[in-house]
Amino acid sequence: MSSGALLGAYSNLRLDSEEKLEEGLQEDVFALMAKFGFSKTEEESEMQKFREVFDSIDEDGGGSLDIEEFTLGFQKVNPDMTDEQCRKIFDEADVDGSGDVDFEEFVEI
Repeated sequence: MSSGALLGAYSNLRLDSEEKLEEGLQEDVFALMAKFGFSKTEEESEMQKFREVFDSIDEDGGGSLDIEEFTLGFQKVNPDMTDEQCRKIFDEADVDGSGDVDFEEFVEI
């Protein structure tokens, strides 16, 4: 499945409420990925699929996601997500405080 197809599948993901986001958007995303055969505990070939998704979001090819790229990527997954919700996830993902989310941080979301 191409990264475009994966992102298309993600577009079907809808949050039922703000509470669902607070309880774990990350779990919803990875549950959907698992449903399509993707899992962050799989072999390296599965990690390559994560890389493809990451690279498709990394519009400038810089190797990390700034807040704009991150927000656009997550809003492709769920168009109802607000910029504020994306910022919250971004801030949690940016564990090193660099102002960007690199691939290693992205995989841990």
